[in-house]
Amino acid sequence: MTRSVQALGASMFFFFLAIALVLQSHPAPKPQNQIPAANQQVTFNRDIAPILFRNCTGCHRPGEAGPFPLLTYKDAKSHARQIAAVTQTKFMPPWLPEPGEFKFADELHLTDQQIALIAKWVEGGAMEGAASDLPPAPNFVEGWQIGKPDLIIKAEKPYLLPAKGTDQYWNFIFHTPVNQTRWLKAMEIRPGDKHVVHHANVLVDRTQSARLQESSPGAGFAGMEIKIES
Repeated sequence: MTRSVQALGASMFFFFLAIALVLQSHPAPKPQNQIPAANQQVTFNRDIAPILFRNCTGCHRPGEAGPFPLLTYKDAKSHARQIAAVTQTKFMPPWLPEPGEFKFADELHLTDQQIALIAKWVEGGAMEGAASDLPPAPNFVEGWQIGKPDLIIKAEKPYLLPAKGTDQYWNFIFHTPVNQTRWLKAMEIRPGDKHVVHHANVLVDRTQSARLQESSPGAGFAGMEIKIES
C-alpha cells in the first residue's frame, strides 16, 4: 500500500484498512442528460449512459476497484437488473452523507429521479437507443488523482489477505519523515489491490503507542478497536 500527501504534520500516522470487496466510484465530468417524457422509451445511450459515466465508471472500468466495467451498452445490459437493484436500495453508488442543506463537491448519490429512470430502463427491456444520443466516454486521469505528491510513504510489509473467510481489519503503521509542522493539503491512499480494500481510516499516534501492538516492527496488527495512548 502507498499513501501520498502534499503536506504533512510532523507526527507519526497510522491507519487501518477494512479488507473487503469495494465498489467505490470517483466522479467523471458530469454529462447533461434529458429526462424523457412519460410515454417515451428510456434508452441507454440517451438516458442511462450519462448517469453511469458520472457516478459509476470511476471504479467500474479496467484496472479499478469495480468487479466489472460499465463503459458500454454491452457492459450495462449484462448487469442491468443488478444495477437497478443496488441503486433502488442505494447500496450503489456508495455515498454515506444524508442529503442536507449543504452539498459536498462531487457528490455521488443518485437522485430519486435517476433511480426511477434506471428502473424504467430495465423494465422496458434495457434498450440501447440511437448511437447519436451516446455522450462521449469520460476521460480519466491515470496514476495519482491529487497530482504529483510531495511525499510518498509505503507500508513496511505487505498484508496477504486469505482467499476465504470474513472481512479482515488490518492496521498499518507509518512514520512520517518530517521534522517540522506542515499543513496537510491532500492525501491519497493507493492499495496494492484495489479489489479487496473497502475503506481506510487515518489516525494520529503522537506517542507511537500503536507500535506496542505489533508482533514485529512493520508487521502491523489486526482489529477494529484501536487504543492509542494520549
